[in-house]
Amino acid sequence: MIPILFLATFILYWTIRTGWNPLADYLRANPRASAEKRQEFIDSNGLYPGVGGVFRGYKEWLWNFVRGPGHWPRSLKGNAEVWPLLTYALGNTLRLYGLSAVLGISTGIGLGIIASRRPGSWLDSLINTTAFYLGAIPPFVSAVFLQLVFAVQLGWLPPTGVYPPGHRGFDAAEMVKHLILPVIVVVIQTLASYSRYTRAAVLDVATADYLRTARAKGIPERQVLFKHSVRNALIPVVTLIAIDMGAVLGGLIITENIFEYPGMGVYFIRAINDGDTPKLLPFLVIVVFAVLVFNLIADVLYAVLDPRIRLD
Repeated sequence: MIPILFLATFILYWTIRTGWNPLADYLRANPRASAEKRQEFIDSNGLYPGVGGVFRGYKEWLWNFVRGPGHWPRSLKGNAEVWPLLTYALGNTLRLYGLSAVLGISTGIGLGIIASRRPGSWLDSLINTTAFYLGAIPPFVSAVFLQLVFAVQLGWLPPTGVYPPGHRGFDAAEMVKHLILPVIVVVIQTLASYSRYTRAAVLDVATADYLRTARAKGIPERQVLFKHSVRNALIPVVTLIAIDMGAVLGGLIITENIFEYPGMGVYFIRAINDGDTPKLLPFLVIVVFAVLVFNLIADVLYAVLDPRIRLD
């Protein structure tokens, strides 16, 4: 993980340095900046010329990054500290996806197991067909449809944001009301994919020798299903969960932007549009780190789910 993390962060740094002009973006956001302020920005962001300047800038940026948020460059727009903005967006995304994942993944896995019990039956066809059509609905379609019906036409739920405009302080009830519509959009996608994936995984191990042996020993069918069949079938599902959990820290870009939900997806789009590299780099590092960590967790869980797998 460590060499991959170094390589990935360097590629990200190089790409942003060559794909954007941070000094031009800074001057666009601060047109009256003096020569001293310009040089201060160049020094604080390591904007040195040439290929050697990129390596030098990366080394300084990485050292400042690992020293902590107090040493990170400030954002171009508003000259604000990046860490509070990043943690606010991250907390909102984790709240949205955490609730959506619990509902969507658990329901999807449960429906996939039910469908796999009698393949080809009317119940299997109903679950599989419904999941297919739900998964085919793009999130921007389901999001706009839910907004039009429940927010505009019926007025039952708020269409955007975390709180109403002008609201101050913490209010759990208002937060839940604003979460309902985006959570439904994410659950639709999650449920659809996990139900079909789980069904395929359980059917894949249904004819395994160890299941026939377990039944021949007289082990109850319920125990055969959950202790032997589902446990081994969940190995590829765990891989999918790990990939999703790591990638989702990058934000639910479409859903969050449609609902104007201030999560990591909105944070990312705004940083891109503003050319705000001091905000963009920590975001990308967190996403890369999360993907690596959740893949490591998946590797460890393989040994927990399947006794044949051992981690040396």
